[in-house]
Amino acid sequence: MKNLAGIKVLFLGTYPPPFGGIASHLNTLLPDLVKFGVEQSFVLNFDQTSSIKKHKGFVVYRKSIGKNFWKIIHPSNLLLAIMSIFVFLRNNMSIKGAITETIKVILINEIVLSKKIDIISSYISVKSLPLVILDKYWSKKRGIILTVFGEVYDSSDYVNQHKQLLKKLFSLPEFILASSKHCGDSFKKIGIKREVETLFYGVDLDQTKFLDQRIKFRTENNFDKNDVIFLFFGRMNKDMGLDVLLSIIPDVIQHHNNAKFIIAGASEVLTEEAKKVASRSAGKVIVIENVPFNKLPEIYGSSDILLAPSFNQRACMGVSIKEAMAASLPVIASEGGGISEAVVNDVTGYLIPLNNFGKTDTNELTMKMDILLEDSHKRIKFGQEGRKRAERLFSVEATNMRFAEIILMTAKSHQLK
Repeated sequence: MKNLAGIKVLFLGTYPPPFGGIASHLNTLLPDLVKFGVEQSFVLNFDQTSSIKKHKGFVVYRKSIGKNFWKIIHPSNLLLAIMSIFVFLRNNMSIKGAITETIKVILINEIVLSKKIDIISSYISVKSLPLVILDKYWSKKRGIILTVFGEVYDSSDYVNQHKQLLKKLFSLPEFILASSKHCGDSFKKIGIKREVETLFYGVDLDQTKFLDQRIKFRTENNFDKNDVIFLFFGRMNKDMGLDVLLSIIPDVIQHHNNAKFIIAGASEVLTEEAKKVASRSAGKVIVIENVPFNKLPEIYGSSDILLAPSFNQRACMGVSIKEAMAASLPVIASEGGGISEAVVNDVTGYLIPLNNFGKTDTNELTMKMDILLEDSHKRIKFGQEGRKRAERLFSVEATNMRFAEIILMTAKSHQLK
C-alpha cells in the first residue's frame, strides 16, 4: 500500500461519459488513490458544457473552451495568454489553434493554483501541449506524468506539424507511460528517443461478477440459451472497426440462425447505422448505447466471443479485449497496433490481418467467426487461456499500484512529499 498522504493530483483526460480507455482507467485508479491516502484528486475534461461533479474522494471539472473565451483577455491572465499565443504561433500552430490551446492553458492554471496541485497527469500527447507553457510558468515546481497512445497514427499530420512542440513536451515529465509497447515505441518515428514505460491498463479480474448474468440478460433480450453471441464493445466509429463489422453482420445472421450480436459502447457516428442493421435483423442484433460501468459484467457474462476489428495501427490494445479475456471470452481482433501484445493467435483467440487499406480482412474475419460459431470446445479453450493471460498481465490492482508508485516518486523528485 502506497502512502500518498498530502499529495494533490490533477488528471487531464476524459471521464465517463464518454466511454473509453482513459475513462475506464480513471474509473478504477481514482478510488484506489483515495485508499492509498492521496489528499485530493481532480479530473479536468474539456467539453461542450461546463460543470463540477463531486465524487467520493475526487472532483470532475468539465470546462467549455468557447464559454471561457473571455478569460483570454482578462487582465489577470494577460501575461500568460500573450506568452502562450506567441509560443504556439511560433511553432506552426494556426491562430484558431493557438487561441484554443491558450484557453486550455488558462483553465488548467486556474485549477492548479486554486487547488494547490502538486502533480499533473496528462493523457494523449497532442492534448497535453499546454504543459509546455505551464511547466515554465510554474518554474518547474510541479511534477508531470504523461501517458501517450496512438496519436502518431491517428493524428499523423498534426503530430508532424507540431513535432518541435512535442519534443519539448517529452522533455518535461518524470515519467512517460503507454498502455502498450507498440504505442510507446511509435514516437521514435518522429525522432523522439525518450524512454516510455509500458504500463498495461489492468481490468477487474473478479469472475464472480460475471456469474448469474447470462440467463437473465438473454431472457430480457429474447436470446436463446443456445445462441452464440458476438460482442462488439467500444466507441461506435470506424477507428474501432464497427463499419467492417456492420458490413458482414447481415450475411452472418443469414447463414447462422444461432448467431446473435451485441453492439455496445459510446454512441458515435456509426450508431444510427448500427441501429438500422439491428432493425433489419429480426431481433438478432441489439444496440446498447453509452453503457454504464455497472452493466459491464452483465454484457460480458452474457456473451460468447468478443470482436475487435480496430482500424489500422492506431489501437494501443483495447480495454474491452482485456475485459473479455478476464471474463473468459475468446477474442477475434485485428492484428494492428498493440493488440497482439494481448491476444495470442490460435491460443486466446484469432488475430486477423489488415488489408491494403489498413482495415480488418473481412473474409478472414468471417471465416474465424464461423469456426468459433461451430466449435464450442475451442471457444471454451481459448477463453480459459485468455483468462490465464489476463491474470498474469492485466490485473487492475497491479496497474494502480504501479501508478501510485509513479506518483510517489514524482512527488519525491520535486520534494513534494
